Amino acid sequence: MGRMSADQLISTEPSPIHRAVTAALTSLLIPEVAAQHGMEPTTLSDALAVYDQAGREALARHASTDDWWQVYLHFTDWTKADETFTVHVLPLLQEAETAGLIGGWWYTRKHPCWRLRLRVRPGIGAKIGAAEGLDRLGLHRLVADGHLARWWPGIYEPETAAFGGEASMTAAHALFITDSREAAQLR
Repeated sequence: MGRMSADQLISTEPSPIHRAVTAALTSLLIPEVAAQHGMEPTTLSDALAVYDQAGREALARHASTDDWWQVYLHFTDWTKADETFTVHVLPLLQEAETAGLIGGWWYTRKHPCWRLRLRVRPGIGAKIGAAEGLDRLGLHRLVADGHLARWWPGIYEPETAAFGGEASMTAAHALFITDSREAAQLR
């Protein structure tokens, strides 16, 4: 998880140093990789250290961003997904809110699976983790009962840069939560 920076919105070709670092990470020897990519082993070694530090920082940010979980819902019958959501998934979400596990939710309908985003109560995500939290949600019962073909956790990365920053993303999340809740009431 984490925040997507503006430079990540446009895909670029990997640089020579990136290709060399990637090759070195695949367990090739540094002197061999450096020679293959026309650089000094110390340059590659330094690049690996920077890459490692950046990776550690990214993992730390990912681990500390425990305020959103994502779940893919693969409905058994796509044509009845709205009805299945209202009758079977919505009560689980309401139970989770009442129990204090989540503080809001919203979804997008993208065939073949809906993406359900859950705002985790502060401290809950860090305390129990997504796997245990999603297990507590009870979606496995919907698979056993035949309402869902399957479900699985995903990574939700808010597109903060695309929405104009933190304040805009927070406002968008509030809108998405309200919109999904109201749409469910219309059924």
